[in-house]
Amino acid sequence: MIKSKHYLYPTWSSMLARCNNPNNDSYHNYGGRGIRVCARWYDFANFLADMGNRPKGYSIERIDVNGDYEPSNCTWINHKQQMRNVRYNRRITFNGETLILQDWADKLGVSVQVLSRRLDVHNWSIEDALTIPVNGKRGGKGSANSRAKLNEWSVRWIKKMLTAGNKVKYLSEIFNVSESAINNIKYGTHWAHIEV
Repeated sequence: MIKSKHYLYPTWSSMLARCNNPNNDSYHNYGGRGIRVCARWYDFANFLADMGNRPKGYSIERIDVNGDYEPSNCTWINHKQQMRNVRYNRRITFNGETLILQDWADKLGVSVQVLSRRLDVHNWSIEDALTIPVNGKRGGKGSANSRAKLNEWSVRWIKKMLTAGNKVKYLSEIFNVSESAINNIKYGTHWAHIEV
């Protein structure tokens, strides 16, 4: 069989072009960064012998994204695995373990979007972003919740004043919170653990 007819020939020739041809659209991400093809693989037969048959739906991948194309650094992987090994993946280290954002999300059972928002939009610490359960609350009950505008003492007074017949609107003005916050206290939706 003529090598150019082999189903892996385009993979091999594309690899060489990415690393050697400055006119190749991907050169800046490969050859332009110093990624090379080992001398052995300039022979197509050696490339075939080292890599073997490509499983259906797989492509060649460098295990170390900054390493060269060579037998010890290349494998066949599927698209999902390949996306986990790109340079721009965000790597996060917590408790001595380093994973990409997607793997942390998978491990914690949350979406990548939730973790991204926690870290980038809300500026949570890595520890908070990875350990606080996804339930709409940041922190525990009462003043342990970092978003709480009230504390246990003020809620106790609000409950006493509600019992004494004070209006929700009046209490919201005094304590500088929304009427819905006062109603949540009144009906036990929030701060139910505070007794009077």
